Amino acid sequence: MAAKPSLIFKKNLKLLLFGGKGGTGKTTCAAATALEVARQGKKVLVFSTDPVLSLSDSFGCEIGNKITNVAKNIDALEIDTESVLEDFREHYRDTIQQILDEGTYLDKEDILRFSEMPFPGLDEFMALTKIMDFLDKEEYDLYILDTAPSGHTIRLLALPDLITKWVNVLIQMHAKKSYIMKKLMGRSVKDRADQFLTKLQEDIKKVKETLMNEDITQFIIMTIPEAMSIYEMKRFIGTLQEYNIPISYIIFNGVIPLNKCSFCRSKRKEQERYIKKVKKKSNYTVIELPLFPHEIRGLHDLTIFSKTLYEKDFKYDSKQFKYSFFSKPFFSSIAKHSEMRNILKKEQLKLLLFGGKGGTGKTTCAVATALEAARQGKKVLVFSTDPAHSLSDSFGKSIGDKVTMITDNIYAQEIDAVKLFEDMKKEYKEEIKIFFKRLLTSQGGVSLPIDEKIMSNMFDLSPPGVDELMALKKILDFIDSKEYDLCILDTAPTGHTIRLLALPEEAIDWTEFIIDVKRKYPITGEMGDSLKTTLETIRRGRKMLTDPEYTTFVPVTIPEEMSIEQTERLISHLNKLKVPVENIIVNKIIPYNRCHFCQSRRKQQEDYIKDIKKRFSEYKITGMPLFQSEIRGLKRLINFSKVMYQ
Repeated sequence: MAAKPSLIFKKNLKLLLFGGKGGTGKTTCAAATALEVARQGKKVLVFSTDPVLSLSDSFGCEIGNKITNVAKNIDALEIDTESVLEDFREHYRDTIQQILDEGTYLDKEDILRFSEMPFPGLDEFMALTKIMDFLDKEEYDLYILDTAPSGHTIRLLALPDLITKWVNVLIQMHAKKSYIMKKLMGRSVKDRADQFLTKLQEDIKKVKETLMNEDITQFIIMTIPEAMSIYEMKRFIGTLQEYNIPISYIIFNGVIPLNKCSFCRSKRKEQERYIKKVKKKSNYTVIELPLFPHEIRGLHDLTIFSKTLYEKDFKYDSKQFKYSFFSKPFFSSIAKHSEMRNILKKEQLKLLLFGGKGGTGKTTCAVATALEAARQGKKVLVFSTDPAHSLSDSFGKSIGDKVTMITDNIYAQEIDAVKLFEDMKKEYKEEIKIFFKRLLTSQGGVSLPIDEKIMSNMFDLSPPGVDELMALKKILDFIDSKEYDLCILDTAPTGHTIRLLALPEEAIDWTEFIIDVKRKYPITGEMGDSLKTTLETIRRGRKMLTDPEYTTFVPVTIPEEMSIEQTERLISHLNKLKVPVENIIVNKIIPYNRCHFCQSRRKQQEDYIKDIKKRFSEYKITGMPLFQSEIRGLKRLINFSKVMYQ
């Protein structure tokens, strides 16, 4: 039974964050908590930095990048990070250009290019500083942040350290001017650039101190009682502890109610085993929330969900919801046979991507496809760039960043994109060091330490996600080697995937800029060739991603409104980027049985399946059932693959 968390009643609590794996109900709990706080007469702002507009879906109304009243005492905001960044640029463009002009050898054209480039994580960091501004104003009693899925949130929490690197480069550039002023005039005068850099440093300090302050900040971990979600939760908790983010609660969402149904009992027994293990080993308070007869969406449903979470003796029943139990047998098939069978018949297909909202089973579908391709005699590499190690969890085997043999024809790798990029930066910085050492010798002892630092740290200003492009280079190398017949990519949750696929344009601009800057210095060597190779890789990657003969993207969804909405947005982005889409998988369809609870959930799924057919009529749709046991380990994966393809 859900215990009423005392967390929100802490006297000085100001910032409450919900985070975890995609599909665990973070947004629902954040929205439900806002309702509970408002019920107590407090004013609350609930907001999100997730590129996927989940708050709008949860409240059942359009919110967007403006503070919107969604209920009495509750305002909501979906922060548009790009818009926040543009405001920052508009305000500080001249100052940044002044620093570049005074601190580098760049010409006016390069300075303009540099100042307009998408610096790493600056958009999201500006969103964090906006949140801090809200806290300073004290217009609300509590601020609730619905974070993006855990892999993305980890990056968000690491942003203060990342932005510090960016600020340090600007400080080094400005130091060059100060150094010259002291030499010429004997003193250095503070100007608007100094004020700008001081403010950035203060913002970084404020973000870090706020996130680590257990008196005013608290992080609640969301999970579901399944192995893959719990493994990701453990890794996520480890990262939060690393950053000293205070945690005290773990919420298990989607616990199946006890009833006589053998399907429900089997899944409930599996869930109880996971919950028991976490309770035994965890130092945090564990709260259990039931799986409801249907999706929680809109104020009516959120109110009931909120009461279940916060009122100790509250019990829900189906009559409180919009849908009552459905007692007559029914069934509706999406297709007479699997539409996925033909996808592997493409002779030139080299890259197959699976993506969608967290919790839809995209990793399972990717692995099942690898098994089917291997059964047909193909040698397959299935890999992931997701910071959460979902492939290891799916196979039930440790994989890591080295190619690991799973079966005779299947190999897997969890690419550590950040490490690949760090290795490349290390090579670059070593070459810069050697160049300035040679310069020191040839110029008879003239030292240029500031210039060396500026050039050395230029790579710290790469656009967000260029590390993933290092992974893309590795993927293309695999394809070029012809060692594998097919490469299958399990992508990160929707918002992050969209950013990854949109990266080539930003990355081309950045890489061309770095190459041009290097031309201004007589730096030669392997690093120059490496940069050109990177640029060629990005261009080849973009070409391959948009070629329907070589590449196909398969969105995976479930028959729920929020998942369908996100799938529609994902496909819209894929179409804009010209990434080919032909198939959609609708996963976790509840099989027919005589259980009233199962029937109630299946009845709503039927309505959503009709909506899916209508919205995505131009695509081939394959339906996959919800299995009685969690799909994990080769034996269960093979059974899933057989249903999906045979």
